[in-house]
Amino acid sequence: MNPQKIILLLEKEKNEEIIDFVVPFIREYSTVVYFLYVIEIPVKYEIDYEIGSEINIGENVLSDANKYLMSKKNKL
Repeated sequence: MNPQKIILLLEKEKNEEIIDFVVPFIREYSTVVYFLYVIEIPVKYEIDYEIGSEINIGENVLSDANKYLMSKKNKL
């Protein structure tokens, strides 16, 4: 198996364990990792409705995951 790209679904917190899981793939295969954080919009809203607090949480989760991976990259 030679994964060239991985999509990593993140949660609101405690993503370090799953990031640690993909680090060996990054090392061995120069794998590109895409982070994904899903914001669920209740059915009562339009599909493009923006829930500001959820967007902020998502941005923070993605930023924290990126920082954590970069700290690992320095050790690669």
